[in-house]
Amino acid sequence: MQAKHRFSGRAHYACAFVGLLSIAPCAQADLFDRYGDAFRNVTTPATGAGSFGVSVDAMSDGRLIATTGFNILLETDVGSNDYQIAATIDATLLADPVDPGFIVVSPAGSRIAIGAGFGKPVIVFDASLLNTARPTTLTPSNASAFPVMHFAAAWLDESSLAITGGVFGQPSFVTLLDTTSDPMSSDNPVIIDNIDGASGGIVIDNDGAIYTSNGFDNSPSTPGTSDTGWIKRFTSADWSSGADFENDGLFVADLLSANTLAMDRDGALAVGGGDFSEGDVGTIAVIHTEALTALIQSGAPIDTDDTAHVKRLDPLGSGAAFYNAIFNPGTDEFLITESAGWFATSGRRVGDLDGDDVVDGDDVAALLGRFASDDVFADLNHDGIVDGADLAALLANWGDSR
Repeated sequence: MQAKHRFSGRAHYACAFVGLLSIAPCAQADLFDRYGDAFRNVTTPATGAGSFGVSVDAMSDGRLIATTGFNILLETDVGSNDYQIAATIDATLLADPVDPGFIVVSPAGSRIAIGAGFGKPVIVFDASLLNTARPTTLTPSNASAFPVMHFAAAWLDESSLAITGGVFGQPSFVTLLDTTSDPMSSDNPVIIDNIDGASGGIVIDNDGAIYTSNGFDNSPSTPGTSDTGWIKRFTSADWSSGADFENDGLFVADLLSANTLAMDRDGALAVGGGDFSEGDVGTIAVIHTEALTALIQSGAPIDTDDTAHVKRLDPLGSGAAFYNAIFNPGTDEFLITESAGWFATSGRRVGDLDGDDVVDGDDVAALLGRFASDDVFADLNHDGIVDGADLAALLANWGDSR
């Protein structure tokens, strides 16, 4: 059975796209090949009273933002694993603690949306209200609570939020919430309907195409309907005129339960969850950008057994975990979570501390500035201290931009 996810994905990749033909070519090095080379442990904020867990997303600078209980917490520094309360949700906005379903940051970082959980609202507020020195109290005067169904969400822009939702056992759907509309009479039309299964993940690429999924098949014995883990891509032309999941859109792949979807800066797509009936569980699956490009351009299918098309990541190594993921645009990492722990894996070349895709003097300066510390990004050999061994590892990749 589908488990409720903690993360929601959205496209953060920074290359300039000019239609479909420019998805793969990019001035920056590809991240895909280096995911899974190493994992670092990420500390989870403590679960708040009344909540079942913690939802998290990443700010554009790489700090994590989380929600649990009645609190919104910010990481004090990138990779610090130290979280401070930046805002609290007043009872006039939310009567009970968040469950929580999701927290997602808008593409430009100006807006935050929280899916408070089953039977609870989607809360939207300006990121400028976050303040760890003097936490803001969110009330109906500075935040909006929309009583709409929700499971996962992704921002289309700074005001429009695409949301997956539905009633278990009935076809699910995707709506597009205008977060500037009146919460009590919100503009929230269905844009993708008739998903023959539970709500799944959602992510939006830089072309405005929506990727979403069937999270748990309602009718596995009915021929011709989608299965658990089916991911489809809907162009803006598809969804703006109203799309039918079962009959429209481009089939991408059948992976896990696809209850979370996330996209890196190159356009590689990470898929989370687990399809236990098919034994497809225990990994995060990452689809290479080139495989997606070939599918979009020519219809060439993605081979989920081909490691050049799909990489499987299992930081616990148990083969039985139920993972979820987000992409952190500030660190070029996929953050992977499971109830047993959180992990991050980077797509950057060893020694590229500033993320400009070349190992050079700027990176040496950054490492020397953190010398003798336990900085997680400058500690290249992960032994707990930044020292000569890390400098040697950086210099071994000197000038490398591929």
